[in-house]
Amino acid sequence: MRRKIPVDLRQHFNGKAEIVRALGTSDRRDAERLVREASVFIDREFEALRGKPTYKPVTRAEVERAEQVQEASAEEFHEPLDAQEAAHDAREARYLEFASFMARLQNGEARTAPTAAPQPVPAATALPKVRKPATVQRNASEGHLAELVELWAKDRNPEKRTIGIANKVVGRFYDLVGRIPVRDITRANVVAFKNALRAAGQTPVNTDQQLTMLSTLLAWAVNNLKADTNAALGIKVGARQNAKAARIPYDLSMLQKVFSSPVFTEAARPVSGCGEAAYWLPLLALLHGARLEELAQLSPSDVYEETYRDGNGTATAWVVRLTAAGEGQDVKNVPSVRRIPIHAAILERGFLEYVASRKGADRLFDVRPDREGREGASWGKWWGMYLRGTCGVIDPRIAPMHSFRHLWKDLARDAGITEEVSDAITGHAGGSVGRSYGSITYPLAPLVSAMARISVPGLKLP
Repeated sequence: MRRKIPVDLRQHFNGKAEIVRALGTSDRRDAERLVREASVFIDREFEALRGKPTYKPVTRAEVERAEQVQEASAEEFHEPLDAQEAAHDAREARYLEFASFMARLQNGEARTAPTAAPQPVPAATALPKVRKPATVQRNASEGHLAELVELWAKDRNPEKRTIGIANKVVGRFYDLVGRIPVRDITRANVVAFKNALRAAGQTPVNTDQQLTMLSTLLAWAVNNLKADTNAALGIKVGARQNAKAARIPYDLSMLQKVFSSPVFTEAARPVSGCGEAAYWLPLLALLHGARLEELAQLSPSDVYEETYRDGNGTATAWVVRLTAAGEGQDVKNVPSVRRIPIHAAILERGFLEYVASRKGADRLFDVRPDREGREGASWGKWWGMYLRGTCGVIDPRIAPMHSFRHLWKDLARDAGITEEVSDAITGHAGGSVGRSYGSITYPLAPLVSAMARISVPGLKLP
């Protein structure tokens, strides 16, 4: 790891601009944990240095205490004790040189601080080196949130991106509240974390998401005897008065601007729009109410024809399956695992031919995941710029892709589609227990009937 040294403290580090410390591991997860642990100790060292005037003599007791801290640090960061002892000798030499300088300064014999490299400490003045008995190496994060993330991840096997989010939340908790053992975390600590996030500029939504992740970790700890209570349970920013006004569905004039733009009328395929994704993703979102990430991660095999029972016997329908079963695929929750009958307007525009052209590909669309593995995030940024710039839809209440989902829910209500069927199509977690088991086996006939009733009055798709 590398850590910049504040300018006012560099004199304590021989003028160095940064601290470089080997973490002793090649495992990325271990490294992320150790970086957080190391940052805590470095912060404490900086605070200690700022808390002491630079001219105050260092006592023997303080030197001995520093040695004890460094020996403990050797256990934490796997740094050889010999290296720690060499650092101790160097500090002792600097102490003696500084003491000599102060004496000469008081006698009027010196005008500037010493700049020469410290000389070796005479054997007569060096502190005795006492080696600690061999001890069993312990995990620096044992009993803390960093260890909890590892244990939780091994048990639940979440997506890599989710583990990364958990590690970020833990890191922020360490930075804003402190490195508190899991069993000692109180509701006051969690409330302090919430308030610190808001003070740091986090939005209410982002703050609540981080509190939810913290609660998830602590709930696992309680269930696995790592904690007595979930201190984060129920703590959140809460309802916002303008939450419903934050996002609105597209209206007809906006949709006409979108679907009369070059992507849909001139076959324009901007590079950042990832080829055919620029055309199909907005159409699929408009007519199916699906989330961007669900559509972006589709594979060609997720589009297939299914036989189902209807009033006259059996029938077939083309469907799109939204699942977490494939490599790298994920969904928001259990009800989000579902299949949706493909709207007739999509089939009429050659969607099945496009799917056939992608046979053998890992994904239906050539979107590029971002650094956290979110497959729709980068494309979504492009769509937002295209929507505001090229299409001229600038209302800040419009969420570039999610407002299609809001619109679909309104269209379903207008068409008289029941809430249960609407939830089965959109993957919304309804209130009934039955709907909590997901929609992948929901009877297809009512879904086909519902999709046939979805239309946007006044909109003529190209």
